[in-house]
Amino acid sequence: MKSCAKPTPELVTHAIAGMPYLEQQRYFFERLENPEWIEPLRKAKFFSNLPTETREGNVITFYLWPASRYLSRMAGLKPDLVAEIMGGFRETGNPFVMQDMLAAARAMPPSSAAKLAESWARSARGNGQIGMDSAGEVAVNLAEAGETKAALTVLGSVLDVVPDPRPVTTSPSGRVYRHDARTAIRSFDYARILRQSGERLAHSLGVDYISLLSKKLVFALAQQYPQYKNMPRPVEDYSYIWRALLDGSDMHEEAKYLLISGVLRAVECLITDGRWQVAQQVLEKQPFAVFERIQLFLLAKYPALDVELTAQKLVNAALFHDFGLRQEYNQLARTVFPNLSAQQQDAVLALIDAGLKRERMVERGLSDQEIDQTMRQWTLERYEPIRQSLSQDRQRQVEALEQEFGVARRYKNPVVHGELWLLEERAPPIAPTFRRCLWMRCLTTFGDGRRIGANLLVLLIKD
Repeated sequence: MKSCAKPTPELVTHAIAGMPYLEQQRYFFERLENPEWIEPLRKAKFFSNLPTETREGNVITFYLWPASRYLSRMAGLKPDLVAEIMGGFRETGNPFVMQDMLAAARAMPPSSAAKLAESWARSARGNGQIGMDSAGEVAVNLAEAGETKAALTVLGSVLDVVPDPRPVTTSPSGRVYRHDARTAIRSFDYARILRQSGERLAHSLGVDYISLLSKKLVFALAQQYPQYKNMPRPVEDYSYIWRALLDGSDMHEEAKYLLISGVLRAVECLITDGRWQVAQQVLEKQPFAVFERIQLFLLAKYPALDVELTAQKLVNAALFHDFGLRQEYNQLARTVFPNLSAQQQDAVLALIDAGLKRERMVERGLSDQEIDQTMRQWTLERYEPIRQSLSQDRQRQVEALEQEFGVARRYKNPVVHGELWLLEERAPPIAPTFRRCLWMRCLTTFGDGRRIGANLLVLLIKD
């Protein structure tokens, strides 16, 4: 059947009559290499009868469809015709058919593959099937050929994020524990798309790609904080606990972990392209704190990137006092404070001079002596990143504080990939009669996504 001659209507009718079952169809199409059979078979509506899956209890069985496999092989020879036929497929959850459509799209010119995008996306959206990683290559081909809308349609579907189907857990105290959102497709395939195709997609799609990833990440975080729209910005997402190092590698497969890495890498690609401003505007619009952390991290990594914005971030009182941003804020201050103008440096120093809110410590039951000691130790900690750029008067102030509390140490996030540091050894020395209570939440994540947590109360006492 390798001839390219057009089959007669009688031959087509005879062939269809001779393969009523999938096994017979597989034998026929595995040997059929003639693209001229496509049009006669389409007119006979042979490509309209997608195989139906069977269900037995909780088990769903999908069947390979030889006809779609044949079409995918012919896509390079008759791209427009194959795109038209596959674009008319009804919505299906059959992974074999969807993979055949991806194989066809990869073999076609991008202008033809773009016609498949909407049909494939409808079937792929939220179906959780495996083997979807090649969608990243299809999206890259579309994006680099200028088929932006089609590329975003494919990505918007394959990178979809869905709520965890398990019910929300409520503790006896009334506290609500929500499960992390999941990737719609297999997380392994999801990660491969972001890691293998992310850079090319960022370069070709630019701000549209970052906007798409940011939207997915916001949706994932919103599953845990559904009231985020009514909360002050940046909304605390506690990412400094579950993603202590933004650029660190980990084995987590939840959607939020993968998307944070994807957004970070995509923005860095735009930085190399000289498009930081448009990328930053997207990050600035997002509600959650992790997007602010990404900005601070990148401004510290590329000190000359945006001097004006860097100064605005450092003199922002809300960012200065936000504990969840402390790691990235300190690194930014350490990197760029020496290059700030005298006026900008004075604005940062004014935040340190203003200190902490005394009223809050009074509410917690601290005495005046304990409050004064806490304020002095806090001042020493905030001087540490910028110590080398301080005036002589402030240097003497630091030296006096170090005589009381010991040498100022660089702030480090006490949560690194789920490990707790030995706080008694790493914490700065505590003044006599001073007590510090630290509540920490330890989480253990199991393979099925279940989490078990325990609250630890650590008392640091030195009488």
